Amino acid sequence: MVRRLNPRYLAAAALVFGATFFVRTFVLWQDGALMYQTHADECIYYASTMAFWQGSMPYTDFIHLHPPGILAVLTPFVAIGSVFTESTGMFLARMGFVALAALNAVIVTTLIWRYGRIAAVGAGLFYASWNVVAIPEGNVQLVTIVNTMFLFAALLLQRWPKRTLLAGLFIGFACATKVWAVVFVPVFVPYIWAKHGRAAAFRFLAGVAAMVTVVCGPFAIIDPGAAWKSVVTEQLGRPSEFPPFNVVLNMFVSGGSSETSTLGALFVAAVLVAIASPLVVALASRSHPREWSDAAWLAMVVVVQLTMLFTAPVFYKPYAAFVGPQVALLWGGLLVLTMRHLRAATLVAVPVIAGAALTTISGTQFTAVDRPKLVDATSGYDCIWTLNASYLVESDTMSRNLAHGCGFQIDGYGFHMINSKDDRRSEAWQREVQGQLEKADAVVMGPLESWYLDETNRDYIRANFHNDVKFEASFFDIRERKPAR
Repeated sequence: MVRRLNPRYLAAAALVFGATFFVRTFVLWQDGALMYQTHADECIYYASTMAFWQGSMPYTDFIHLHPPGILAVLTPFVAIGSVFTESTGMFLARMGFVALAALNAVIVTTLIWRYGRIAAVGAGLFYASWNVVAIPEGNVQLVTIVNTMFLFAALLLQRWPKRTLLAGLFIGFACATKVWAVVFVPVFVPYIWAKHGRAAAFRFLAGVAAMVTVVCGPFAIIDPGAAWKSVVTEQLGRPSEFPPFNVVLNMFVSGGSSETSTLGALFVAAVLVAIASPLVVALASRSHPREWSDAAWLAMVVVVQLTMLFTAPVFYKPYAAFVGPQVALLWGGLLVLTMRHLRAATLVAVPVIAGAALTTISGTQFTAVDRPKLVDATSGYDCIWTLNASYLVESDTMSRNLAHGCGFQIDGYGFHMINSKDDRRSEAWQREVQGQLEKADAVVMGPLESWYLDETNRDYIRANFHNDVKFEASFFDIRERKPAR
């Protein structure tokens, strides 16, 4: 017999899904960002997937600083883009990730639902509106997939606790997409062992290993040294770019990069105390781990995640979203404690959600490029050199560049980081760039190119390219090669 879903749950899920989709889409819609990248990484992932399906191997033929899971996720969108246009495929990928984020919020609601409807909806709407999660999940980011896989695994263990192998497969795919997800394993394994026994924990580990092997194994076999170097060695050896602590703190408050206020710091401190309290209570009780609440184990996950984030050599705005689902679930748990007093629950939930939504919707500004002008300015060239693949994807010229074997870098920052380390003006790297410039019939000069090119390469561009098409608001221009004399 098919179990009918609770109409109230369906209504709550629809509300949370719609709110999440609206907030992220509205943020993108501002300044025309729906049709143009808001973060360079998303176009790098899309371009890497295009290059892979056109015959180039990640790690061996081009730089890809992450496990290959994202290539599988973006494959359907690249296929659509090959039929229509690259920018169309990128737009649909962006909307697909927004829908995935909305699913994340629904799973958060579902996990809290059995403890109280108001708390569940409150947790889901908090996830929908919190700037820290809403901004990164408005475009194609690895952290969105990691969050989805974590939530699927948590839902399985809550509703079908014997499906630990399947839960392991989900966490394995998270690990095969972004190496950060490895930190889930040392918490999930003891949790499953304590709650369901040793055999269940080993099934979970088998699932993790199987998924990682299936997704990453072929690339490791083709060139194990290159894959390991890109995904592990180069990541661990990245030059330190960790911002000041108060700046990082503000990224957890509002997703911004400016310094946080004293009030914001106190807010974060209060949230951290509330998050840690279930774990503190569990440890103080000196009870066996099997008797700990799920909230205590979830708090341990957050502690491990934050430890990893704050000991990493770099920290960027999207990184804070890594703890988004866990914080939303723990906040939902706090709402559960107020459920005996409906007024108290409302007083707690409504201001927080409203404040988060207003901060997200009013505090985000992107500078979108004039796409028709970009497409027109790049339409006559076979090989365009750039360090930012976003320009090529958004102008529908990436496949043309790949087909002609042009010398350019899909991940310009990664290319520079690997080849020059701490030396921004590495001579070896600059020589390689000059070899790429010699193949180009046009170049894009933007902030990334201006920052990384030395005077020799700038002189080469000035001597061999002209007729700038400037994009003033987006701070770049396109230059074509001068005719041969």
